[in-house]
Amino acid sequence: MKDSLGPVSLKQVVLSLSGRCNYACRYCYAAGQKGEDMSEAVARKAVALAAGQKEKFILQFSGGEPLLNFPALQAAVGYAEEKKLDCVMQVQTNASLLTEEIALWLFRHKVGIGVSLDGRPKVNDRLRRTKKGEGTSVFTLRGLEVLRRLGIGCGLTCTVTKENVNEMEGIAELAYFLGNVRRLGFDLLRAQGRGSEVSPPSPQEAEAAIERVRRRNEELAALTGYKIELTQEEKAAKKGEWLRHCPAVRGEAVFVAADGSLYACASFIGDEKFYIGCAERGIDEKLRRQATAALQNMLTSCQRCPELAECGGGCAARWQQGAYPAECACKRAFRATL
Repeated sequence: MKDSLGPVSLKQVVLSLSGRCNYACRYCYAAGQKGEDMSEAVARKAVALAAGQKEKFILQFSGGEPLLNFPALQAAVGYAEEKKLDCVMQVQTNASLLTEEIALWLFRHKVGIGVSLDGRPKVNDRLRRTKKGEGTSVFTLRGLEVLRRLGIGCGLTCTVTKENVNEMEGIAELAYFLGNVRRLGFDLLRAQGRGSEVSPPSPQEAEAAIERVRRRNEELAALTGYKIELTQEEKAAKKGEWLRHCPAVRGEAVFVAADGSLYACASFIGDEKFYIGCAERGIDEKLRRQATAALQNMLTSCQRCPELAECGGGCAARWQQGAYPAECACKRAFRATL
């Protein structure tokens, strides 16, 4: 294991504002979380973990569905503004609860909006469902329409599985149709929560899908006069830093559960091996080092790989049960066109 840990300098603070969700996605990563909400006091203490540091950091709000606990989000943002913290604020939501009032509040307080959507409605509805087993696209698109009507830009994140990998270019087409999408990201399926109930794509499927998405993105950019940024394309352009894509693996992230417990990685909330403290007392340095070492040890094959300098390494949550060749294929596909 390569030890790159020094004093805590957080690059990312993620608050799981609620363990509840109004959807029941087939691969839900948060399925094992307790169905409780974060208090406003814990939300403020969680943000305070990064107070006093000089480097800019990402402050992200997730869940469950974070907008089910909007008051805690407001409390966290209010604290960051009051303390003049140098951070980029983001919320990852299914968009179903977005109203004009909430959307405008997020915009005015400079909270970037990321929306989870796995393809065109027919494709998305196979994976992302309500608790009654119905498709969710109509609700997510309604929220996206609120943003479009207000002229508020957003990003889309598509979870890539075997069930939608062959239709991934559809999400790019939908993004241009919506007109207010500025960024498009692809998150390969992980096994946390109910993730193991859905199959990941094969390396060949993933690589071919990336090539189709990039080609379609270029075509649509030429037609519309503006280009939607692909998150993985930007990451692929950054070279030379060991495991650079994941602040958790570098010991530079903290993930805060609704009850205030701190973990080294969002994918392992509830796993004592990755517990590193609590919002009330802060990060335990010894536990942080142990948890980071455990994450890095999941990526020993990455550390031996001759392509590490080009790739930066994989996601420990994906690689915990062995090699995840689809991730390697995706990264090669993005690098091939740079």
